[in-house]
Amino acid sequence: MRQIDKFSAHETFTGEDGDSLRVSYDNRGEPYREGITFAFEEGTKHVDVFIDKYEALRLADLITKLYPPRN
Repeated sequence: MRQIDKFSAHETFTGEDGDSLRVSYDNRGEPYREGITFAFEEGTKHVDVFIDKYEALRLADLITKLYPPRN
């Protein structure tokens, strides 16, 4: 299995009006917190939302339920 560099892995999604969402791995340091940051850009506005690893796993489960892998 290929090793993934979590710090360089990210996806950026662009909305219809040019707004964007960047999803990336995040490590918040002390106290040690690992998870995902959602960075929302709307014109000059920028908002970051961090979710802990356990929440990211719940999100992954939800996405899998909504869109099961094709076989």
